[in-house]
Amino acid sequence: GNPNVFYSFNIVRDMLHAIALLIQSSAPLGPEIPAGTHEAFLRTCIKIERNLSAAKFSEAAKLVSRLPKRQVVISYEDTAVPAGDRKQYRDAVTRATSNWAKALAGLKFTFASKGDIKISYSKTDLAVNPETGLPAGAAFFVSDASSDPRVEAVFALFRGNDRIPSNRRDIYNEAAFAIGTYLGVASSPAWGEVMHRTDSPSGIETRVVGAGLALARQCLGIADELSAATKNKKVLQPAIPELALEKLELNPQTTLQGDEAQTSFSLTNTGTTTLRYSLVPDCGCFTLKYSGTLKSAETGVVRVFINTDAFTGDFRKNLTLYSNDPEQPSKVIPVKFYIEPRYRFLIEKPKPVYIVGDSGLALPIYLARGKGSQFKVKSFEMSGTTVQAEMSEWQGKMPDLTVGNTTPQDWTVYKFSLLISPNIATGRAPITLTVLTDD
Repeated sequence: GNPNVFYSFNIVRDMLHAIALLIQSSAPLGPEIPAGTHEAFLRTCIKIERNLSAAKFSEAAKLVSRLPKRQVVISYEDTAVPAGDRKQYRDAVTRATSNWAKALAGLKFTFASKGDIKISYSKTDLAVNPETGLPAGAAFFVSDASSDPRVEAVFALFRGNDRIPSNRRDIYNEAAFAIGTYLGVASSPAWGEVMHRTDSPSGIETRVVGAGLALARQCLGIADELSAATKNKKVLQPAIPELALEKLELNPQTTLQGDEAQTSFSLTNTGTTTLRYSLVPDCGCFTLKYSGTLKSAETGVVRVFINTDAFTGDFRKNLTLYSNDPEQPSKVIPVKFYIEPRYRFLIEKPKPVYIVGDSGLALPIYLARGKGSQFKVKSFEMSGTTVQAEMSEWQGKMPDLTVGNTTPQDWTVYKFSLLISPNIATGRAPITLTVLTDD
């Protein structure tokens, strides 16, 4: 009932609130998380930083316990595995732990009934992976709940639509991938590296090297930093960048085979701290700047160059963009355009095999230039069976079946008139036409 007490309380409360805001605004930023980390790791780190920002240290401590540690416990359950395969499967998992431990100093693994990583097998086929169209070779689940393993991995006993039994390489690769996931690393399209996986039968064992290994080492360092901040009750501001992309698909102009295709896109950091990004193509034909950083409110341009030597027709590849934006840690950017063949050999009515009769076989073959291609034929030669050939220029209409076009179109081409002798041995007789041009 005393108004003086009421006003005094409000003044103290408002002063405490102002002091809290002042402490928060002057608090250092949390560790910057690199691009290429698993989205669950990234989001757990942000949750911890938000709790530290609000001085909720007990809540932060619960989440810190879910971050990767150097002493990793694995729970392994193989009752669904046929008895004859259990040893090779268990050995494959053990080899995966051994290779990770050799590659990353201080990393140790033990097996127990309850672990940070749980590995089991499914007696039934897993659901179809929409990205591959195949039954999943494994399923991975990441949890922040203390009652769950951090990573649960369920391996399939069969792979692909043909249900080929999983082999030791499949199990090794899935186990190595599960460990990488626990360590905070995202999947990668880089073939052969530990964080690249497939639902098809594996031909090789992936290697614990490169970007995946470097990221795992960084994630452990970040876990150490957040653990120390929580233990010391240190207030941190969340380091949250925000990625804004100009384009969600890249469409270079139609390009003549052999010429370099070019395109570009811009990305902007609309967040409050440094945005880190990296790009991983699914083809060695790309040339680009693979990683970069953007300060708050900064925009950058990525220029993309594509070698078209080995491609014709519709080009369909992807760039995977990784960033430390917790809302979109990875994005697939399709690259789609048309590559005009530099040349093509045309036959009016192609057949898999031509029958040579008693009078021989006359077979015209046409060499067409692609649009924009100006090469000239300098010479040609035939090899194989007995055949005569003449070259001339020809104009007329013909479909382009090499790119699936059945509509006749106008051509100005080189015509090679082949006359194959009937005096050939019984059976198949291949013929090769080799053309030398000035291109």
